[in-house]
Amino acid sequence: MGLDWCLTRPIKRGVEAEYARLMAEVAVLEAVRDSTHEMHGGRDRRVIAADRAVERANQRFTDLIEDVDPFVVAGAPRLGIDAAATEWLDAQQETYRAQNIWTGTPPWPEFVRAHLAQHRGRGIVEASRDVDAIPPLFAGPTIPHGYHMRGQIIPDLAEIVGETLVVEAFEDHDAAAAIDYGCRLEQVFAEHAEQLGEHAIALAFGTARWLQYWGQQRFGFAPSY
Repeated sequence: MGLDWCLTRPIKRGVEAEYARLMAEVAVLEAVRDSTHEMHGGRDRRVIAADRAVERANQRFTDLIEDVDPFVVAGAPRLGIDAAATEWLDAQQETYRAQNIWTGTPPWPEFVRAHLAQHRGRGIVEASRDVDAIPPLFAGPTIPHGYHMRGQIIPDLAEIVGETLVVEAFEDHDAAAAIDYGCRLEQVFAEHAEQLGEHAIALAFGTARWLQYWGQQRFGFAPSY
């Protein structure tokens, strides 16, 4: 399966302290719940109480997070919503024919209308105004809906980046930490560029700049593996 990074939405301004306090409380509650569950089972009243407290905290988290769409931040037009996305799709007739996505039937205008309806809201990463937001090399299934980034290249390059940076790839990062991590990775890649092939260089620097870009937009990331 490998390592993916999922964007975490920005924390609303002015509530950072409450967010950090909640995070710490949840960590303690989950630790107590898990240890109690292991010793006394899932029906223990302390486990149930901890579960409810975690649920309440998670509900509060939603009030502290900004409801922003990464596609909008990146300037990626959305099918069925933004005219630029419709124009982009309409220009893909020969490409889609070559890729056997469209076989000639139904007629192209009908195909476009059906595609717009079926994929309404999907951001067109290839038309994004910010290349670092979703590097072209990663466009497609490795970043479903534009929220995820393939981070597997970091453990794959363990001999170059070192154990510390590999371990960090599997940890949660807030926006500031994501920027710092991306900058440190970019520095390491620059120092070892001769050891990387052309494709690996593009992937490596695309990854580092993705971290910095989204951190600058106040997004963090969480690992998924």
